Amino acid sequence: MIFYKKDIDPKADTFFIDPDENNPRAIRVYNKAGFTKVWQYQATQGAFIGHNSDLMVKKL
Repeated sequence: MIFYKKDIDPKADTFFIDPDENNPRAIRVYNKAGFTKVWQYQATQGAFIGHNSDLMVKKL
């Protein structure tokens, strides 16, 4: 995120990620990195139709 703020968008203060609910390793890593689960949803379009994901947010 430091790279993103420094080289892409210095005003960015909120980051989103949506790992699959069946990927506990990814969820654990994002939790350790400071992301918080705020929602769970099922994709209704695109390549991941029918997949459940956890929406996770980190605010700097």
